[in-house]
Amino acid sequence: MSGTSRASIAMVLLLLAGCAPRPSGQMTDSDRDALRRLTDAQVKALLAANWNQFVATFSDDVVRMPPDQPVVQGREVVRAWQKTFPPVASLQNWIDSIDGDGTVAYMRGHNAISLLVAGKPTRLSFKWLGVYRKQSDGTWLMVADMWNANPRSDADSSGT
Repeated sequence: MSGTSRASIAMVLLLLAGCAPRPSGQMTDSDRDALRRLTDAQVKALLAANWNQFVATFSDDVVRMPPDQPVVQGREVVRAWQKTFPPVASLQNWIDSIDGDGTVAYMRGHNAISLLVAGKPTRLSFKWLGVYRKQSDGTWLMVADMWNANPRSDADSSGT
């Protein structure tokens, strides 16, 4: 085969490769459902104070940014920090948006929470932002979590 023929074949192969369909890079309904289930599992574990189940939803290197506190980084550090959190009497959580590229996703939402502080219920509302990474087995884990409180007058509102 001549050099010109090889070059022609190589050019055709390159052109065909360029025309091949590429992954969409978009979130699927299945991804969104999995992320909703992950968030539901976090809420359930938080209400039950089941820290093993709670931290299982995070990556080993998770970064959490609680309001008015230092960054909490790493699954085991999150477990220790969470044990110091006031007991949660109730929690309503709403997801406002889910987006991403199918391998990394972010969710934005808000919640209303009742914490038992010194034995007394304290109702607060928060807005939150979470970042998630799809694992090689197809599951999702939270890699970053940030939240802050709404003004006290908003505690009984939707918090958006």
